[in-house]
Amino acid sequence: MLIIERLWRDAKAVPLVVRIGVIALIASGVADIVLHAVTPEVAGHDDHAPLELAAHFAGLVSMVVILLGVVTDGARRTSYRRRSGDGEPKGVS
Repeated sequence: MLIIERLWRDAKAVPLVVRIGVIALIASGVADIVLHAVTPEVAGHDDHAPLELAAHFAGLVSMVVILLGVVTDGARRTSYRRRSGDGEPKGVS
């Protein structure tokens, strides 16, 4: 149970936008696999069904949402540290 409790605690620390993006990415990945398994492939034919393309697009949008959540959270934390004076800028000077 300790591993599950730790994973649950760590998952609660992840920003909400990132959690939504991960759930959407998993759903689009499952949809993509199912659609590729169900759609008959014609040898030498490179066309994809519109639903397959929609699943690919949903995966791309999910990745952008995850990245947006990570960047927003990082910017918010940096802004908070600057206002409170907790941290000094780190990096090459």
